[in-house]
Amino acid sequence: MATILDAMNGLEGESIQRVLDYVLGRLSLNRPTRTSLAATVSGPVPTNGGGARQLSIRDLKEEKRPESSNQMAALVAYYLSELAPENERKKEIGAADLEKYFKQAAFRLPRSPRM
Repeated sequence: MATILDAMNGLEGESIQRVLDYVLGRLSLNRPTRTSLAATVSGPVPTNGGGARQLSIRDLKEEKRPESSNQMAALVAYYLSELAPENERKKEIGAADLEKYFKQAAFRLPRSPRM
């Protein structure tokens, strides 16, 4: 616990929450009262900087293990806004994006992606 507290020294607000969510996730402890997207997709994310490989939507899905189409749609939205390669990033997503990235992640498509 002291190591975690030392690591969080100097962090504020949402950064602290992301660290705590990551630690709880690694310990397989859930925080069901947390509803923000950060709780769903927290944790360190590999990027192209520093030699790490680019995180794919399939990698994110396997890490977070969404249980519903809504959770997967949230992951797609987060992926496209924050983690996707620069040329694929978007601020808004539509049904075509959901279909494309659900397929890439090997997640079952909802009956009506437009909903």
